[in-house]
Amino acid sequence: MNEEKTDENKNNSVKTNEKKRNNKLSSSAQKLLEKNSLKLQELIEESYKNCIKKSDRDQFRQYTPRMLWGNPCKYFPTTPLSGFQSPQLFEKFHLDTLFFIFYYQPGTYQQHLAAKELKKKSWKYHKKYTTWFLPYDNNVRVVNDKMEQGNYLSFDYESTWSKQLKKDFSFEYIYLEDEIAV
Repeated sequence: MNEEKTDENKNNSVKTNEKKRNNKLSSSAQKLLEKNSLKLQELIEESYKNCIKKSDRDQFRQYTPRMLWGNPCKYFPTTPLSGFQSPQLFEKFHLDTLFFIFYYQPGTYQQHLAAKELKKKSWKYHKKYTTWFLPYDNNVRVVNDKMEQGNYLSFDYESTWSKQLKKDFSFEYIYLEDEIAV
């Protein structure tokens, strides 16, 4: 019986030694965990300062190349090539190119030529939504002398740069851009 007690005492002492060792490990691990969690918290707080805001997405930024040198080389062209002012060239451009020119070269003759070519291809510019619409499936019907309604393809230049189908869209003529003659 004494032997059993001795064995039991040995087992108990081994278990208490293991618990002490585990407590030592867990306390050092705990310190490391606290240190890492504080560092992680600092990093997260710092990253929140650089989060993307809705206002960042909404800003329209036009690229303006900066002049690195005060006096450019005399061989560097200062005016666009005359070929890029030709309406015949714009007839060959793909739709994406025409949309890019229209939206990213505002106030230029090239924007005017791109708009003219889009109108030739049956696209209609909506002044309120500042986007282009194309009648889809020839099922657009004139509701009255102020509007027409039907399915249209619209070009979404802000978020997806693609054509999207707008079902039963009402196109009011007061928003139709009709100053550019085709």
